[in-house]
Formats: sequence, C-alpha cells, structure tokens
Amino acid sequence: MTKINTNKILDNIKGLEKFPHDSLAILENISEHIVIYDSNMVIIWANKAAGDSVNLESSELIGRRCYQIWHQSDQPCPNCPVVRAFKSGESQQSEIETPDGRIWNIHSHPVRDADGKIVGVVELTQEITLRKKAERALAESEKSYRSLFESSLVGWWRTRIEDGLFLKANPAAVKVLGFEHESDLINKHTAAEFYPAEERNELTALLAKSGEVDGFEAHFTVKNGVQKTVLLSAKIFPEKGYIEGSVVDITGQEKALEALGKAVQKHDELYDNLRDGAVTVDMNGRIIECNKAFRNMLGYTMEEIFKLTYNDITPEKWHAFEAGIVEQQVLTRGFSDNYEKEYRRKDGSIFPVELRTYLIKDRDGAPSGMWAFVRDITERKRSEDLLQESQQMLKLVLDSIPVRVFWKDKNSVYLGCNKVFAKDAGVESPEDIVGKTDYDLAWKKEEADLYRKYDAAVISSDQPQYHIIEPQLHSNGTEAWLDTNKIPLHDSSGAVVGVLGTYEDITERKRADEFLKRSERRYRSLVETITEGMSIVDFDENILFANSAACNILGYSREELIGMNLRQLIIPEDINKILSETENRKKGITSRYDFSIKRKDGMVRDIHISVTPYQDIDGNIKGAIGLFSDITNRNREKSEKIKLKEQLDRAQRMESLGILAGGVAHDLNNILGPLVAYPEMILMKLPQDSPARRQVELLGKSARDAADVIQDLLTLARRGRYEMIPTDINEVIKSYLNSANMIELKERNPNVKVDVALDKRTGKISGSTPHLLKVIMNMVVNAFDAMPGGGELKIETSHAHLDRLYGGYTDIIEGDYVIVRVRDTGIGIEEKHLKCIFEPYYSKKEMGSSGSGLGLSVVYGIVKDHKGYYDVNSTIGVGTEFILYFPVSNEDIKNESECNEEYGGTEKILVIDDVVEQRDVARELLSSLGYQIATVSGGREAVEYMKDNHADLIILDMIMEKDFDGLDTYREILKANPGQKAIIVSGFSATERVKQALELGAGQYIKKPYNINQLGQAIRSELDKQKVPSIP
Repeated sequence: MTKINTNKILDNIKGLEKFPHDSLAILENISEHIVIYDSNMVIIWANKAAGDSVNLESSELIGRRCYQIWHQSDQPCPNCPVVRAFKSGESQQSEIETPDGRIWNIHSHPVRDADGKIVGVVELTQEITLRKKAERALAESEKSYRSLFESSLVGWWRTRIEDGLFLKANPAAVKVLGFEHESDLINKHTAAEFYPAEERNELTALLAKSGEVDGFEAHFTVKNGVQKTVLLSAKIFPEKGYIEGSVVDITGQEKALEALGKAVQKHDELYDNLRDGAVTVDMNGRIIECNKAFRNMLGYTMEEIFKLTYNDITPEKWHAFEAGIVEQQVLTRGFSDNYEKEYRRKDGSIFPVELRTYLIKDRDGAPSGMWAFVRDITERKRSEDLLQESQQMLKLVLDSIPVRVFWKDKNSVYLGCNKVFAKDAGVESPEDIVGKTDYDLAWKKEEADLYRKYDAAVISSDQPQYHIIEPQLHSNGTEAWLDTNKIPLHDSSGAVVGVLGTYEDITERKRADEFLKRSERRYRSLVETITEGMSIVDFDENILFANSAACNILGYSREELIGMNLRQLIIPEDINKILSETENRKKGITSRYDFSIKRKDGMVRDIHISVTPYQDIDGNIKGAIGLFSDITNRNREKSEKIKLKEQLDRAQRMESLGILAGGVAHDLNNILGPLVAYPEMILMKLPQDSPARRQVELLGKSARDAADVIQDLLTLARRGRYEMIPTDINEVIKSYLNSANMIELKERNPNVKVDVALDKRTGKISGSTPHLLKVIMNMVVNAFDAMPGGGELKIETSHAHLDRLYGGYTDIIEGDYVIVRVRDTGIGIEEKHLKCIFEPYYSKKEMGSSGSGLGLSVVYGIVKDHKGYYDVNSTIGVGTEFILYFPVSNEDIKNESECNEEYGGTEKILVIDDVVEQRDVARELLSSLGYQIATVSGGREAVEYMKDNHADLIILDMIMEKDFDGLDTYREILKANPGQKAIIVSGFSATERVKQALELGAGQYIKKPYNINQLGQAIRSELDKQKVPSIP
C-alpha cells in the first residue's frame, strides 16, 4: 500500500532525543482516524477507528471515497481539505461537520512520487464535537453578557483615570447624558463636564478613600443645557487605569422610581435567564440569592438552596483551597482570578465549575457578602481530556503509522526508529537499532553507502532533502524502492545534531495504479449496465452525458441526447417544476420528484428522478446528476389498485347496509301486515256512501306507501321478491313518462325540457317491471332536482355488444347489452361525492327535500340484481349522465293470464306464523273468503297439530325459530302427510332454503305485507292444482 510522507510528521519529531516505540497494531486501534487516498481520492487504506465511525470494517472502506461514506454524497464537501491538499500541494486543515451532526478536525497531507507529482493524500482526523459545542456555549454566554450590557435600563459607563474621557457607555448612559450615539461621547467628553465642581470633588474624595461609591446623588447639566438629577455608582480599577460605574436619571421621583423599577426588573429577568449560574452569599457563606441556571446545575429548588451554605455544595477537599482564594484575592482586591473547583449536586454527583468571585460591601465599605458567576465546565473538561488524549495518541500515531521513521546522530549512528522501520531493517524492535549503523542492517553495502552519503549532505548543508528515490533490500529478501525524505535535527541552540528521515515504499504505488485502472473500468461498466437512466446536465439543462439506460428510456441515441436541452423532452405541464428544481440545485439542494417526458416515438412516460448537484473538484456546482427510472407501469398499477379498493370498499359498505336494511324491513313488514290488510276488509263492509270510507282509503294508501318504502329497503338488501320476466325497457320508460309522478314533476318544474330517444332495435332484458320503473323514476327525479332553474333532460336507449371494460369494471361479461342513458344539464356532482352517491341516505340536497333517502342506493341494488352495470359521468356546471347496462335476454315475452277474481272457498287452511298480528290478519282475510282457519305460532306446534288434524293447505312463514324454520317445518309435515299443499309467505326474497321448500312441493311465494286479492288468488290457485305426492 502507499505509505504516508508528511512534513508535519517530521516537524512534530524534530528535536526528540528519544522516540517512543509501540507495536504496529496500535495504528489499527487508536481513536483518531487514519485514511490514505490515491490520486483519485479513492481510499486505499484505513485504520479501525475510521471504519468504526461509520459502523463498518476498515476493509469495507477501501475502494470508496470519503464523501460517499461520511457525507452520503456523490461530490466532495465544500472546503474539503483533501481536495485542497491535492490542489495546493501543501498540508491542509479544516473543521468539517458531517450530516449526522458530528464535527471533525481534519489534517490532510499530500504524498509525492520521485518526480514530485502528488500521488495521494494522508488524512488524520479527530472528532471535536464536544469541544465545539463547549465553544459555542461560551460564545452564547458572552453574547448574553453583551445583551445585558446593551439592553439594561441602567446607564453603565467607563472613564479613563488619566484624563477622565469616556471609554465606553451603554445606550442608557448615552441617553442620560443627552447624546444619541455612543460615538458622540467616547473619547470626546469627560464626566467632569456634566456636574458641579463641589459634587465632583466630593465624589473624587470618596473614590480615593474606599475605591468605590454607591448611590451618590449628583446634578448633571447635560447636552443642550438640560438639568437632570442622577444617582451615580462608581468603582475605581487603578491597575486597569479606568473607573466603571452606573448612572440613573432620577429627575422627578415618580418617573425615576418607575424607571428604576423597570431597570431592576429587566436586570432581574436577564440575571435569572443567564446561561451561566450567578450566586450571592453573605460573609458566613449562606446563599442569599441565585439565578435559575445556578439552581438547575445543582438540582435544588429555590426554597431548598436558600437553606444551604457555600460549603454545603462544595466537596470538602476544596474548602481550604477556596478559603485561601477569598483571603488572598477577594478580600484584598475585591475580586478573584478565574479559578476551577467542584460542586456537589443534590443527587450527590460531583461536577467541575469555573468561577470568579467578587466582594460586596455595604455603604460603610465593610464586606457584606460575595457574588460569583459560575459556569459548568463538564463538557469543556471532557474536551480538554480528549485533546490531551489526542496529543498522546498523536505520539503513538507517529510511532505506529506505516511510514518508516528513523533518526541518527551526526555520525549516522542510529538513535531510534519506529516499528515498521525496525522490521525492514531486520531487527526485533526499535530498541535493537540504537547504536547500529547502516552497515549493520539488512541492506546491501552499496545501499548503506548511498544512505550515509545523503545523511552527510543534509547534516553538512543544514538543508533538508526530499523525495530521494533509492533501492532497499528488506530482511525478508524482497527488493523495494523507497521515496525518502531527510531533514537536519537541531538541539535547543540550533546546532545540527543529527538527521531525521522518513520513507515510503513506492513499490505498492504501481499496484495502486493498477487497482485504480481496474476501478475505473468497473465504474464505467457499472454506469453502462445499471437499469436506471443516468444523465448529467449543466446549469442550462443541456445534456452532457447519458448512459445506455437513459437512451432506452428516452428513445434517443446517445449522440442525439448529448447537447440536447432537457426541456425538449419534458411535457409542457411539467416545465415549471423542472425550472424550480433547477434553482434548488444551484443552491446545492438534492431532491427527488416525478415528471413526464415525451419520447422520440411520441409516447408519454412517467419518470421518477433523484437529482444531485454536479460539482467540480473544487466543490463548485456546475450542473446536476440525475438517476431516473420509468414508473409509467407502476403508476398505472397503483391507480388500478386504488380503483379496485374503492370498488371493494363500496361493495362491502353496500353489503353491510343491505344486511341491516333487510333485518329492519322484515320486522316492519310484520308490523305493516294488519295495516295493509284491515283497511281492505273494512272497506268491504262499509257502504259506498259511508263518510268513513275516505279515512279508511287514506289509511290503506299510507300503509301501502310504507310497504313500498320497505320494498326499497329490501331492494337495497337485495332480498326483495323479484319476478323476472322478459321485459322491453322502452315500454318501461314510456310507462313512467305517462305516470302521475312524471306529470307532477313537469308541473313543478315546467322549464325542464324532456327529450326521449328510444332505440326500437333494443332487445328484451330479464327484469322486474315494477323495479325497473323505480330505477327510471329515481334517476329522473334526481335529474329534475339538479335543474331547479330549468334545463334539458335526455333519456335514450341503445343496443351494443360489449367486449371491453366500462366504467372501471374489471369483471364485466362480454355480450349484448341494452344501454339506458339519463343525462341532465344540471349543477353536476363534485368528484369527491361521486363515490358516495349510491350509499343510502347520502345526499347533498337541502334538508326537507322529498324522498326516502334511498333513491340511488335502490338503483344500485336493482341494477346489480338484474346482473347489470352502471357508470356515472359528471362535470360541475355542465351536468350529469347516468349510464345503465342490462344484459339482453333471449326469452320471449309471455302474456300473463287473467287473474281469477273468485278466490273464496270452504277448504281448511292452517296458518303457521310466529307473529300474532300476522296470524290474526290471515284469519280475518281468509274467514271473509269463507275458508276454515286454524293458526299455530311456530313450526314444532304445526308438526304436532298435523299429526292429529287435517289441512287442505298450509300458509307457512319461512322465518321463525332459529333452529326450526319454515323449511324444517315443511319437511316434518311431509313425512306424515306426503303431498301436503302449501304456500310460503315472508318479508324476504327466495333464499336457498325457500328454493328447497319449493322443490319439496310448496306452491307460490307471497311477499309480506299482502292484501286480500294477493293471498286469495295464491290460495285458490294452489288448492285447484291436482295433488302431486312429494318425497321429502
């Protein structure tokens, strides 16, 4: 490997009579980083500490660049000392902060070959994070002191003893004296100018007597002749040649007292918020005042700390030391030098502090207490310890680095060397070389002669010689070439006493050069084989480089791309985004973003790119490097997944609501049974001219309307009774357009123009006309509601063969479909509401609008039950279009036979229902038709009844006991009464169990609530059938 050569190492060893020796292993284990770079800034060797700093083995650093490892960057950091060492050819030093917040002191030293060419750099790095933080804390503290001085409402000043001229004044003092700026006062005026000679003499006498004055009242005549009464405090510092003091304008006692109060409050606030601790004690050492920082560093509350003395918080070993400082410095001159000691926290832990103590005197000049600024120097001590450790470690580094180091006396007799030199010389340890000459070592005589020749030249000329290229035979028999440096050693008087030398084995440099060539080939291969596109652009977005993947993604050849402006590839909508990102890159900001490009073949593709500023070797930003990939397919898949999830969520919501609606509808149907049936029975008994007929008819209509709402719920639950027959959707639409509901809508909003275009070629669908009418009605009502001021409603039908996906569906079945379109020119539906419009009770209409709130959710349920699909398109301010797709049915339309109006009879009928009201309704209705009626409340009771009794027909409710429903009941009855006739009644549709009951021989299926005609017709039809035995 390449060995280190640095003048700094030589300078550090100058004058050493002895040099410490240690094992080569120390180099691998010292705390400082040692990294060696080749001429391309590629790491070719690193010690263990360098690897540990990034949680890697040192071998894992080799072949990489420092900025990739410590800065996660593709370019050297600004002010990089390695770059500067390469560029200047001289040793460089910098303090660098890495992205993880750590701060490093880096020394970089260039390494030259025999021709003086720089072929590498050796870097020695020490972490100084804690020291820098301590320095920053100190700077912040000093800033606080300055802020206190500048912002104080009390005037602070300093004058020279010699001539009385002002040397310093804060804004408050400048203002008291009538000036605007400190510069108007400093070195231009004296304090004596502002008050009478009598007061001036008195103040001078007091200062001469005690050295300080507190609260001296004086009468100033300030600038422009203004008279002011002030309070002066002053202290003389003869050794420093100046007087310091404060001045407060007390002109007008109320204003002066208010100003003084504010000044004191401001002073207290600043005092309590200083970062450093401040504490005052009486002459017995009892704490009588302290700020928040002092309490926090000790961990006491204010109440607790005022019960303590200074000795309580100071470990005993410091008591005598501090007493000496107080006696020898504080009491004699009024203050101490800065000194260090230790405090004890409330939790018992000990920590170091630095402080300066000042004496407090009363008005008579007698000592009354002391105060001090206290700084916690824990971090500083740690930094100092680290610095000391670093200095010690540096000596170990000099003995442990792979550079061969040796020193001789004036006669070329060895005085010492480092470990690696001893190994080359064939001795066991550095100590073994002392007293030997080159002739005693492993090298040839010719080599020894050459070495001594250069020694003599350096010693005689007192001039160093650098980069001496010379051969050497190692003790292991290998031949090597050395790059040697020799400088004269001097004693304290400057006389030459010997020679100090270092050399590096440049044999390894050839291997390093070869390694570099291989690395360059690997890098070129990597860039050209990665699947991501890579390009480099200048500040104007002109393409300077593009790899093969970039050419494939963009659809251009490399020759076409080089020189092309990137904006030519960007779609117009994304140009501003690119320009914005360009400005960021000029500021050195790395970013990732998406945009779209237009390939050479015209295809638009989505691109994701990671962009890093492109810097030259000096760290100047010259453009940008982009690594990008085509994410068109990924975006498409993501969009499709979102749509699928929305469909699934919508289906799950509808399913859940359907289950709830079905349960509610079943219970309401049982309640509505009597309300639907009894009005018919009452009307049959009332004379035509009875005044009560109107009320009974209204009661019946309300009950039927309620039943219709329940039917909507059942439709929502997809559990309603559907009679699916071949149906002409055009006839359904015509029927609705001629209905009373449509006429009412037109009367309510005559400004809506209705345009109908029905395709006569449409096929028939398998459907339920009443339910399809409800679909058309709900869509038309919604269209009218969307056009309160008028507009156009278009209803049209068509026929189409669908062989691709429509409306976001992924499972639409290919085939022939009847398509119904209902389009309005209304207000439109916002995108965020479109996905919710088919949910029950979701509406953007005003409160009080008509409707059950189930309109579009009923449409959804009916369309799905007809095996159809729907789609909705809407634009705000333009209108909305509903599109329904119904599969064409191949069945022919059958004419329904006329219903027989004679429903009565005398047969015996058994009614099985667990709801008493339903049993009563059935009894009343059927009794009025002449039938013999028996009722039971459940399946098991019915089975027992039929064992001993006969019934021509049973009316069977399907939903009864959970473990014994209508199907279970019918099976058991058939066992004893094969061929038993039955009809089924329920509020639910034909479930799988209903189908099984029908297969066993049950007749018609009637939906609750039923009326007398429905029930009578079904019974008569079933009784008139020929009895066919059935095997359960």
